[in-house]
Amino acid sequence: MLEASVLNRFRIVSHVLYDDRPSATVWKVVVQDGSNAALKVYKQPGRGNEATGVRYLARMGPLAVGIRDQAGAAVLMDWLEGPTLGDVARAGEADRADAILAEVVHNLLGTEICASGLTPLHHFLSPLADIASGDSTLNYLAELAAQLQNDPDTEIALHGDLHHDNICLHNGEWVVFDAKGIAGVRAYELANAFRHPRGIPDYVSAPDVIARRLDIWGRALVVAPEKIAKWAAVKIGLSAVWAGKMPEQDRRILDILLAAY
Repeated sequence: MLEASVLNRFRIVSHVLYDDRPSATVWKVVVQDGSNAALKVYKQPGRGNEATGVRYLARMGPLAVGIRDQAGAAVLMDWLEGPTLGDVARAGEADRADAILAEVVHNLLGTEICASGLTPLHHFLSPLADIASGDSTLNYLAELAAQLQNDPDTEIALHGDLHHDNICLHNGEWVVFDAKGIAGVRAYELANAFRHPRGIPDYVSAPDVIARRLDIWGRALVVAPEKIAKWAAVKIGLSAVWAGKMPEQDRRILDILLAAY
């Protein structure tokens, strides 16, 4: 249950737990004006690796979930009815979902917002850079990340975790949520999308799907497919460091990505 201080602060009339994640709990709430909203309460100090995510979402305006209020570890947002793009993919329209994702990222990157105050990409990747591992794959990916960060491309505001299940249909428009809020190069923006959506592993790890994604997402990002493949490989390494292991599906995707360049 939510503490009374939180209920009072956000004028919450009723609430029900919607999702309990390692990083946060998400509550579907009704506020004093009678509208539904989502309350996300972070478990980690400083909101963990989403420390500047709300800042990004607020700056992105109508392309992102509406931020109503925030205080400390809690953020009150508009309630998104859905479906997510992940739901669309799992319902049998994965190709369509991938195409919509390309449109969404094109629109986001076409909206010029300030990257000041967002988490620098090199800081976000530091767990991979700092790891002392006997795993030759992780060591290679750490070296690859260091090479990519010498890229002269201009740093811009990125969602930082853009994939199918962080994009939702709301009032007839696709909007993003659960951002990391990163200042980085545009080639990184869909790095985590190659591991998603969850629930359709045969599709996500199919070589022809990965090749098609590199093509259509590369055109949306205006970035060479080879560079996108490298950043996607680095993100798999970062996720493995966070989780303490690399799932077999991620290893299959990684092998295909590395073979792409």
